[in-house]
Amino acid sequence: MAVAVAGRVPEALPALIGFMAVCGIANVVAFAAIAKLRGRTALADFAGLFSRSPMPVLLLTVAFLSLAGLPPLAGFLCKLALFTATLKGGLGWLAIVAVANTVLSLFYYLRVIGPAVFAPAPFGPVATLGGSTTACLWLSGAALLAVSLVCSPFWASLPPTLLP
Repeated sequence: MAVAVAGRVPEALPALIGFMAVCGIANVVAFAAIAKLRGRTALADFAGLFSRSPMPVLLLTVAFLSLAGLPPLAGFLCKLALFTATLKGGLGWLAIVAVANTVLSLFYYLRVIGPAVFAPAPFGPVATLGGSTTACLWLSGAALLAVSLVCSPFWASLPPTLLP
């Protein structure tokens, strides 16, 4: 979206850079959480993981919700900046497609998070990786939460019509 309006809207490039940075951090968190959980890829593998291994599931949830652009996470403000730049550039149809894509992505993220949090846990220990995987998960998770906290003062500067 930002590329489509880059020459017409001065806010497009900063919105793109911010979005790429936040999405990059959120993706590192998500991949680190999956790596920590030994590369689970089947939805059934996530059943009840929150009750047995809460921290990776919690950070995976935060990463997914930031990628989906839900407030108060930094992903929301970045997506809002992209949508606003796209609307200012006169490409309302593209912003509508992007919002629809965001809603659709939330469905896919919740397909992983739902069973991890609400499904009954099978018996037995959860095999996880340690060491550098844990360090990467903690550091990237802290970075995502820090960026979200740094962005929180911008909530006060948003016009009331843009607040959820």
